[in-house]
Amino acid sequence: APEVIKNLYGPRPLAEMDTQLYIPDVVQVVYPLLIDGKKVYENSQPAGISLNINLRVKKVSSVNGISVNRYESSAYATEQDFNKILEVAKRGGQWGWYGDPASSYMPEGTKTVEVELGAPTMEYVKIWKYDPNGQMPKELIVPTLVFPVVNPPQDGMFYQTSITVPIVKDLLNMNNGGVMPMIKG
Repeated sequence: APEVIKNLYGPRPLAEMDTQLYIPDVVQVVYPLLIDGKKVYENSQPAGISLNINLRVKKVSSVNGISVNRYESSAYATEQDFNKILEVAKRGGQWGWYGDPASSYMPEGTKTVEVELGAPTMEYVKIWKYDPNGQMPKELIVPTLVFPVVNPPQDGMFYQTSITVPIVKDLLNMNNGGVMPMIKG
C-alpha cells in the first residue's frame, strides 16, 4: 500500500507568526519495497518506488526507484544486547545526530529537545558497502530495528518519523557517516 511521506513538506510555519503557513505544492508518495513482508528503509524513510505529486496540476511530476533488483542472502552476527541497541537509538540511530550541544558541530543557539520513541519493529535498512580498493559500492540490506518517533516536537525543524538501528554487529556503531562499512566479500 502506498504511504504519504509526512516529513519535510509542511504545512510548517513560515515565521514565528502562526498566521503564515507554508503549504507544499508537492507531496511524496512511496510504494514501499518489501522483503519477506518487511519494509526496507533508507535512513528513516521507507525505500521503494516514490512518486512526487504536484498538487497544483494534480499530476505526477517525477518517479524514482524503479529498478530490477537481485538479492543474495548472507549470515552476519547480530547484536543480542538490547542495551547496546538502545544506546544507538538514543543517539539518533544508525547515522546519529550531532549529539552533545557543546559539540563543535552544533550551531550556536541550537535547541535540544527530547524525542519519545515507541516500540520497535523488525524491518530492513539499506547500507552501502564501500570497497577499500575503490570498486563500485554495493548496497546491503540488513535487519534493523525501527523505532517510531512518538509525539514529535511541533515547533522547530524535526522531520524524522523513525529511528533505525541496524542489528548487525559490524554495522551497529556507525554514526554521521564517519565509519563506512568495509566488508570483505
